[in-house]
Amino acid sequence: MNWTSHLPVWALRMQANRDMPLADEAWRLLGDRLNPNTKLSTSLSTSQIQSLITDVLALQADTKHPWRYEAGVFLEGARMWDMVNDQDWNAYVKTAYQQAISFHIRPNVNHGEDIPIALRSDNFRLGTFGIRYHYGQGTFSIDGQVIRSEPIGFGACVNAHHYSDKGWSDLVRLTDKQWQDIKPGEHQFKVQMRVFLLDTRHSSGLVSDYNLLSQEQIDALPDVAYCDQSFEKTFNILPTDAVDAVSITPEDHRKAVESAFTVNYLEYQPNRGRWVLRGWISNLPVNLACDILICFGDKTYPLSSIKIKGPIPSGSRVSYLANGWEPKLNDLTLEKVDLRLVPSRKVAQRTIDMKEYWGDEILIKDVPVVIENDAQ
Repeated sequence: MNWTSHLPVWALRMQANRDMPLADEAWRLLGDRLNPNTKLSTSLSTSQIQSLITDVLALQADTKHPWRYEAGVFLEGARMWDMVNDQDWNAYVKTAYQQAISFHIRPNVNHGEDIPIALRSDNFRLGTFGIRYHYGQGTFSIDGQVIRSEPIGFGACVNAHHYSDKGWSDLVRLTDKQWQDIKPGEHQFKVQMRVFLLDTRHSSGLVSDYNLLSQEQIDALPDVAYCDQSFEKTFNILPTDAVDAVSITPEDHRKAVESAFTVNYLEYQPNRGRWVLRGWISNLPVNLACDILICFGDKTYPLSSIKIKGPIPSGSRVSYLANGWEPKLNDLTLEKVDLRLVPSRKVAQRTIDMKEYWGDEILIKDVPVVIENDAQ
């Protein structure tokens, strides 16, 4: 018999709010008492539920204390039973998002090149249902001058156990005229964006492009909160010919690098005129940044580029996907091609933090070509 399941609410609440292993169990037991249809003698009153919601919000906001996953399950369960008001729910989802998201920019960017930026997520202080977030309008500026303003459009569903390490990334491209006004040296990059935060139970039925909606329409959507967020970081613009990533070819890594790249399939889709390359990489001791070329006969065509952060241990693997539009096969039939992976400093410098990459070409011979059936 689990005696803790019969504890009064005040005792469970005291246990839940302490930094001790039993806190998770206390939150779980409190969550079991949420269901209004159980008619248990231990069911929670409205005032008790509100007090516990206040406790969850306080715990979530205090990052000095470890997050209790079951506390998030409690609040999200209470929301499912319509026991959490919009104000508390909005505070919950905004806090979870703002704590987990961080902005990154490549510290050094060559003058005239695209500027790599990223928003990454980690450690959402949520429960099992979680939230969906969607990036709306974004504005990018350097030293206070707007260089781009457009909908970002990226979205993801996250909870306490599932989130994206990669998050959203982009290459900010400036016009030649904009570059004329920017000199090498230290600069401030700023991102301002609207973020929509949705209850995952209802988000699938909503329109995906919230930027087309008026403020009144947004406010009328069910279970949708939003926040206007900005990030700012200092970065350096280098002279055009400066080198910020170097190739390396340590001989003790050569065998591992040359065998790390596995191709699952290379498919040509005639109705789209598109090539699709899928595979995975394992036991990669260094970073990989290269252009992928398709070769057959005396012809060579650029397919795409790939950048993989090493090291990747032998027990793990990272999948990759590359798309390209050349060559157009038309009536030509190919059974096999060779793939050349050619090191590229430009590809490396289009990442947030890659400073070194493998510097020798990798050749993968006799890769079978799959022709997509038009009937599919």
